[in-house]
Amino acid sequence: MAAHGMRAGLVMTALLVLGGCAFHRFSIVRQDRPERPPAPARTVNVPAKGDILLAGGITTALKSTATSEFYQQSSGTFLSAGTLPGSRAGTATAVTRGASPTVLVAGGAVLHGMIANGVLSYSGTDSFSAATFGATTGTFTATGKMFKPRLMATATALQNGGVLVTGGFDPLGTPVASAELYHPALGKFSFIKMPMHSPRAFHTATLLADGDVLIAGGMVDTIGTTTATAEIFDPKTETFTATANMPSAIAGHVAVLITGCACALEGQVYLADGFFSATNDGFDFDLSAGIGIMFDPKKGTMTQLSAGAHQARSFASATLLPGGKVLVAGGMAGDIFWSGKTVGGYSTNQVLSSAEIFDPTIPESNCVGANVPFTCNNVMGYARGAQAAALLTSGPNAGKVLLAGGVGAPATGGIPAPLATAELFDPEAMTFSPGNAMTVPRAFVPWVAVP
Repeated sequence: MAAHGMRAGLVMTALLVLGGCAFHRFSIVRQDRPERPPAPARTVNVPAKGDILLAGGITTALKSTATSEFYQQSSGTFLSAGTLPGSRAGTATAVTRGASPTVLVAGGAVLHGMIANGVLSYSGTDSFSAATFGATTGTFTATGKMFKPRLMATATALQNGGVLVTGGFDPLGTPVASAELYHPALGKFSFIKMPMHSPRAFHTATLLADGDVLIAGGMVDTIGTTTATAEIFDPKTETFTATANMPSAIAGHVAVLITGCACALEGQVYLADGFFSATNDGFDFDLSAGIGIMFDPKKGTMTQLSAGAHQARSFASATLLPGGKVLVAGGMAGDIFWSGKTVGGYSTNQVLSSAEIFDPTIPESNCVGANVPFTCNNVMGYARGAQAAALLTSGPNAGKVLLAGGVGAPATGGIPAPLATAELFDPEAMTFSPGNAMTVPRAFVPWVAVP
């Protein structure tokens, strides 16, 4: 009998010998060998409150990923976290409000990318599914599915604890007007009976001080028409009401609620940049000419600023700084392309490594570094667009802005690809410096602060 902790096994050996005549020799040998110990349980890193979570996104080989990670503010490093229930990018992500906040990651798509003729494009299958992130476990759990599959939708945490999910692309690449609400206590979505006034994708949704949501711009059809329309969502009535149009029809822009400036623009929304509608070939977009717009919720007006943005860019990041200023960094320039189920793309070597600061007290936007006509100097370590950008609140880099991942290349040039690099912007010194890299490259991935 085999001793405890051992297992009996049979090993058969065969030997063929050629020498004048052939013969076969077989032997059966009994062996006792130790049992293989069980595989150790996988250790999952657990973030602290305020750490920056990034889940999914476009990664190596231009494919979507199910992995996640977080930036640990106490150490200034990235650590891997749990895995999403499925690979996805272009999700709608938000932190719910209330006594027991959680992170919701909804929709997105299983995407595959390619580079052809100098153009980076993505295609894939949209998802209905959603998951929540456990801040105390570092893992994801599937939650109720959405009513509609959505890619590049928006997710806005409402003051009543719910999450508003609007628009996005359907599986055929068509922007949709529908919207739904996620109810954290129930773990379910409900469909909003009244759709938005316009289908939208690559639009913005901004929570206002009174709890309403401003929804602005976006792409409205499969040939790339953009819209100047905007509307207000009222959570109390679950209705959308049209408001003033923007001066220009844009998509892929940024939108930030101005707070902390103690100025005339306090409580207004700064909207900037993006791209205009397609040209007559149906696929080639023009970037906005560095447009900056203010939405006044009290008056319901949109006002174009004379110096609201300096350089044209789309898919940039916008980060609210102390004092109400806004850092607008990176983004894509050149020609933007759209075709059928393709998510988006750009000409190579047209990703930006410049940045600018919008000051609402003036109000105008100026380059980080000296202003030059129609553009800004390259000041970032990497050219990047569709990146994550978060103001850090604790640890050795408190007060700085973390910029991580995105699609891009070194500032010196190269073919764009998803980045794992990160850098830090110091608002006091007005400088960028290298940060620790992510665990994997990521682009088109929203970030949230862990509740």
